[in-house]
Amino acid sequence: AQKLLQHSIAHSVPYAPRSVDEAINAGEPLPISEPTGPYAKAIDAIALALAGADGPEAPRRAGLMSWLRV
Repeated sequence: AQKLLQHSIAHSVPYAPRSVDEAINAGEPLPISEPTGPYAKAIDAIALALAGADGPEAPRRAGLMSWLRV
């Protein structure tokens, strides 16, 4: 993909069909139904990068949805 786009890919979201199906069946967004899973971690990394906090000085967080108490 990088060769075709002629650009490096900074982030990717893992393919997790089982986790997606379980989240859909539970009626919850995937980062909430599996907050420590690889999908949630990837989304968290993308969000931090977009916010400009992806370097070593980036704040350590418990996850993108850590503010939400379920």
